[in-house]
Amino acid sequence: MGLFDDLICEYPLPGNPPKTAKYQTKSLECHLYEYLIRSDGTLWVKKYYYEDRSDPKATGYERWVGRATRVNERWEQVTPPFRGEVFFYGASGDYSALFDDGKILNVKLVASDESEVTNDPT
Repeated sequence: MGLFDDLICEYPLPGNPPKTAKYQTKSLECHLYEYLIRSDGTLWVKKYYYEDRSDPKATGYERWVGRATRVNERWEQVTPPFRGEVFFYGASGDYSALFDDGKILNVKLVASDESEVTNDPT
């Protein structure tokens, strides 16, 4: 199985999937990071720090609540500029995006539920 990263794509995709569609990819870091392809075709990653915001007086399970709280969440453009192919997949289809110098050159639909054909011998 292995790890993957999440990806949101604001860039127009073939097949017009919903703008709220989320995807997974194994083409990037595979550390459960969140990536964003902006409408201008640039690739961004969500950065943050962890801070212990737990209650030192709490007991039991409550002492763990807030121990690893994300702080200073922000989107940063991937550096160095990404060059290569990113495959990403989700309920609305599988896509391949080719990047050069941090920007999409082209994107294509690799597979979708509607394009899959089953051969029924009956």
